[in-house]
Amino acid sequence: MEAPRSHAGTWHRAVAAGTLSAYLATALIAPVALADSPKKFRVAVIDVGGNTEPDATDIHYFVQKGLRTKPGQLEGSAIDTVLNAGAEANDLQNVAFGMESLQTGRLAFKTQKCDEALDPLSQAVTYFEQSFAFLDEPEPYLEALVLSGVCLFRRGQRDDAIQTLAKAYVVQPDLDGSAYPDAASVFSAADQQVRDRDLSSIAVTTQPEALRVFVDGRYRGVSPAVRPGLRRGLHHVHVERQGLARKGQVVDTSSGDADVTVSLTPEPARRRGILEGLLPGLQQESTAEEAPRDGALVRLKSALLVDYAILLRASGPSARKRVELTLHDLTTGRRVNRVEGTVNWAERDRAAKDGVLELAQKLVDVPLEQAVAVVAPTEPTTPDSPPAGAGTPYYKTWWFWTLIGAGVAGAAVGITFAVLPKDEAPVGIPADGNGAILLRF
Repeated sequence: MEAPRSHAGTWHRAVAAGTLSAYLATALIAPVALADSPKKFRVAVIDVGGNTEPDATDIHYFVQKGLRTKPGQLEGSAIDTVLNAGAEANDLQNVAFGMESLQTGRLAFKTQKCDEALDPLSQAVTYFEQSFAFLDEPEPYLEALVLSGVCLFRRGQRDDAIQTLAKAYVVQPDLDGSAYPDAASVFSAADQQVRDRDLSSIAVTTQPEALRVFVDGRYRGVSPAVRPGLRRGLHHVHVERQGLARKGQVVDTSSGDADVTVSLTPEPARRRGILEGLLPGLQQESTAEEAPRDGALVRLKSALLVDYAILLRASGPSARKRVELTLHDLTTGRRVNRVEGTVNWAERDRAAKDGVLELAQKLVDVPLEQAVAVVAPTEPTTPDSPPAGAGTPYYKTWWFWTLIGAGVAGAAVGITFAVLPKDEAPVGIPADGNGAILLRF
């Protein structure tokens, strides 16, 4: 039965009012919310010496780690993936799909729906294994394995659960399963299964040498490097360094020789030549308060598509390694902060590592506000680079998207009123359905 016209009119007016409210919220409230939330900026750590010297390559990692462990406005972008942007789309997509599948499986798991959780969790494991080298940390992979194992156990598939959890214990021997007391027996059985095997080791060599080596997502030093005492099973190795594309390999140590040697030869990153061409200018500008408007620092923004750069200098003998870090705003070329210190990298002990971490954290412990450089445009330095000093693009500003949101919401209001019967248009709205609204403040 058709609803009474008065009720229909009420419903249409409610929809219109709701749409108008959404418009006002977008136009008036969103800018305030954006102003209250600190803006995030992308930053890359660049060794102005080229990152070919072993000590500097090693120190480079701890600068990046210090940045990751210091909450703030700066979000680190690994320099190897920045320089190779576009060539690693499949791997980054796999990681994104894996994260999405993990989230879906996690939500189903929390509601005790293991039948619905298993498929996305298994998909997450597969995605992560295919592109493990591009996981920032191994924890998402371990979580997907653990939740899969628990679900398999709860469905009565005990043997499958043990095999799945055993993969997690290979990567993380001190895995903690205490959060799932009902599945304690399968955690114990999986741990015992891999514990009973002889240990293995993985030696990693690279061409060229002095690349950062990661085994199962944990940093293991600069190549050539050896990781002993590994449980037998599937391990994930990858290497990285500024100027080179990241390269990974899955290593199976479950059978055969206990000691495995892996040789990796990464390709040059796509934009390696661009960065190398800018390094001489970066070396000079790292000591200046402000770089020229057409200088290497400002050109670096369009080359790497990041907002800030941390320039690293590591000089002197290993026993007295001088580490200098400068933070630069790439829009203006302005130096934001500078720190320096001396560490004993010959020992490479905890004190030395903590010293570099503290320097990095002190460097970025400053308030940031992206400034728009008002300078005359210059010729691009590369065919695909925008003019140096172009400032923040309009499409990244809150006011641009506020206008877009207002336009879309206003159009929605007009459409809503246009479909109303002419005799039901709310008071103050023309009956011709043109959606025109007059707002008085």
